[in-house]
Order: sequence, then C-alpha cells, then structure tokens
Amino acid sequence: MNKDLPVYSIHISEDDDMIVDMVSIVAHPAIERNFQAFNSKQKTQIKYKFSDEEKHQLLGLALIPDQPIYRQDEDGTEYYVVFTAQEIETIVKAFMKRGLNNNLNVEHSAKDAHSFIFQSFITSDILPAPSILGEDIPSGSWIIGVQVQDEDLWTDIKDGKRNGFSVEGLFNLVQIDKEEKYTIDITPDEEEDDEDIDALLRQISAYSKYLTK
Repeated sequence: MNKDLPVYSIHISEDDDMIVDMVSIVAHPAIERNFQAFNSKQKTQIKYKFSDEEKHQLLGLALIPDQPIYRQDEDGTEYYVVFTAQEIETIVKAFMKRGLNNNLNVEHSAKDAHSFIFQSFITSDILPAPSILGEDIPSGSWIIGVQVQDEDLWTDIKDGKRNGFSVEGLFNLVQIDKEEKYTIDITPDEEEDDEDIDALLRQISAYSKYLTK
C-alpha cells in the first residue's frame, strides 16, 4: 500500500536547547547508509574477515541533506522529515561546541555505546566524501569516525547486527510546501525478522518523541 505524506524540514534552536545531542549505533540507519569498519591493516571495507589487531573504528554518514526520512508519531501520524545542508552545518557546530563527542548509545536506548567520535567533517566540493562510502554522497553531508571501545558492541558490528549511525535530539518541524509530498510503500517485508522490525520501530519511536510541530 502506498501513501502520499507531508514533508517537514528539521530545525534546531540552541537557545531553547533544541539540538542533536546523541548519535546512535543502529541496525537500520534512517538515512539508509551503512558505516564501514576498519582494522589496523586494512583500509578497505571489512565484510567477513578481521585481523587480530583490529582498530575497532567506524566511518560513516550521520546525516545527508535533503533526504526524506520516514517517521510515524505515537498517534499513528505519518510524514517525512528532511535536514537541509544549512541546518546540518548548524547541527554539527552545536554538537561539537558542546563537546558531545562521547554521546553515543545503541539503538536509541539507554545503553551506552562506550564509544566516541574522533573524526568529523561536512562534505563539500573541496572536501568530498571518501570513495569507500560511495560515489553519490552530496555536499553538506555529515561524516563521522567512531572509536568503539565495547567488545560486545564490536562483535555485533562484525556480525552485521549494527550497521549505521542515527542522530537523535529535540527538533522543531516546519512543513515544506504543502503541495510537496513523497510516496512511501508501507507493505511489510516478509523477509524481515521480528528482531529487525523491533529495532526499526525503536528508531522510529526515538525520533518521533522528540519531534514537535
């Protein structure tokens, strides 16, 4: 089944403490981009083999400008949100200015990821994304490098149970042109198992409870 949904632009306000204050390591990143894991000897994507001297480092996208992200409120209201390139820059500056590099959790829960951000930059024409992350990453995207210090979490990452980053915080929503809508296919994927669906629902819930219209 398809639905036409309204689109809202996300905005923060430092004066009102409405900022991105957490990055979550999740199974299903809302931006639909997985991170890459590195060990001490390889500079390519690690898929199945890991050396004994792993660096426990991740590199990936935290935000992509103008990419519609599906959301559903607790009352069932469905819509899309987008981050503009300008707002992403504002978000990143506020995040770094407040020294929130250690604010990482797992699956938008109270579980501390015991990790920290040690690299951070916004892509541009003169500072493009590393090719390992793909060739179609637009300017204005936020890329982070994360050092994972939790062995159990690193095992989950290697096993494919954690695949990307997802931000959380308190936001204002401003509806974009009311005539501009996106269509979403909400037909369940029969191949998804219950654990995957539960993880995705937790992520949607984490976003929705922070969004204010």
